[in-house]
Amino acid sequence: MTETAEVPTRHLTQERQLVTELPGPRSRELKARRTAAVSAGVGTMLPVFITNAGAESCATSTATR
Repeated sequence: MTETAEVPTRHLTQERQLVTELPGPRSRELKARRTAAVSAGVGTMLPVFITNAGAESCATSTATR
């Protein structure tokens, strides 16, 4: 006989808060810095710069959460 346990789940609200134009001024600064410092052979899959991350969300340099 197999027993199953109830696993509590948290529901995270999916919400986007766009504060500036894309890419924002800080993202443009970080991209320019990266271009100057990193070889062109190193690619970028997604031009997003994460400034703060937690268990539930990430904040980007454009202040998008």
